[in-house]
Amino acid sequence: MGIFKDVDGILKNTDVNDLFAPPQAPEGGYTIEFLYNKFHEMGLRYYVDLHALHHDVAFLNDQYQRKNQQEEEEEEGDDEKEEEMEEDE
Repeated sequence: MGIFKDVDGILKNTDVNDLFAPPQAPEGGYTIEFLYNKFHEMGLRYYVDLHALHHDVAFLNDQYQRKNQQEEEEEEGDDEKEEEMEEDE
């Protein structure tokens, strides 16, 4: 029950309980051209989503490496300051 968007992108209201059920096949069935276009569309969507995920993972990995590098540089700087203080004494 509720509002949903059909395959054409039109908002519709339904009293059906299962909104996730696929639409019924058209009379005469699907054509090979329709199936090819659907699979091609799905493949492109998969590729784009996968590319976006790879980009996000690479970005997070880069941030993690930069953070670790900054922490190491700060630790080295602290160690050098401690050594200088010990030498001054």
